[in-house]
Amino acid sequence: GIEAQSKAAIQEASASLRRNQADLEGARLEVQRAKEDAMSRASEIDERTAELKYADQTLVRKKALYDDGAISLDAYQSAKRDRDAAYAKLKSTESMARSAEQMIEIAAKKVESAQQSLEQSQAALDVAKALAEQAKQGVAQAHADAAAVRLESSAAQADTEKAQVLASFRELRSLGSGIVAERVISPGTPVMAGQVVLKLKSTDSVRIQAEAPASMA
Repeated sequence: GIEAQSKAAIQEASASLRRNQADLEGARLEVQRAKEDAMSRASEIDERTAELKYADQTLVRKKALYDDGAISLDAYQSAKRDRDAAYAKLKSTESMARSAEQMIEIAAKKVESAQQSLEQSQAALDVAKALAEQAKQGVAQAHADAAAVRLESSAAQADTEKAQVLASFRELRSLGSGIVAERVISPGTPVMAGQVVLKLKSTDSVRIQAEAPASMA
């Protein structure tokens, strides 16, 4: 029926609302994790920048020593390799930091989308509840209308019965058969119960007086 359909619609809208609430919470957690990762990468960039600066200084010093013949070529090349590794680590960390910033933007868009879905599901739930209330009122109104129709029908039947009773008051019924011999009361004259209105002559037995030939005696 209508009430069952309304209840099912509310349950479906409520389930959708709960799913969207969970999605929104998940998206917010993603934003939080992305921001924490970005902060970690920023701190790591500072460390890698310091390491590169130290490697640059070490390389400059080792080159000077190498030029003076104080160290071997292998020692100088080792310092150069350390400097290149520090530079590569810095660039890698910077790349990961950019990825973390992009993840923040992606997660923020997920939050926005989840928020919109949540608002839509809330609106759908509100509509479902409103329709259910209208359906409930409609059923109540239908019951009231049916009761009114029954009441009107009963009133009409009572009016009909009353009219029939009143109509019966206009009829005069004799306890026996016969013909009207005398009208005692004129038409339109008020009468009371038990008052004689008409006089009847019985037709159950008839007396006839007539002359007949002597041959029939």
